[in-house]
Amino acid sequence: MAELDFQKQVLGTLTEMRRSIDTLRAKLNELEAQRKKDIDYLVGYIGDTKLTHEERKQLDESIAKVNAGDTSDFVSWKEAKKEIGI
Repeated sequence: MAELDFQKQVLGTLTEMRRSIDTLRAKLNELEAQRKKDIDYLVGYIGDTKLTHEERKQLDESIAKVNAGDTSDFVSWKEAKKEIGI
């Protein structure tokens, strides 16, 4: 009788472990699917925002000017709003 109770207890434990593993697998699959969606989104975003060689050159030049303390290319917010009619 004690052996049968022990076997039932072991079976119950193994059954619960199996449920936990199945739950973890399902969650892992959900996370993997979300990761793939996130990667696809980022790849698309990078593709949409990729700079041309000329744009990259202009950006690098602007960054170099700012790093050197030259802000002559910049317009104040007040002037920018005035130019676009806000």
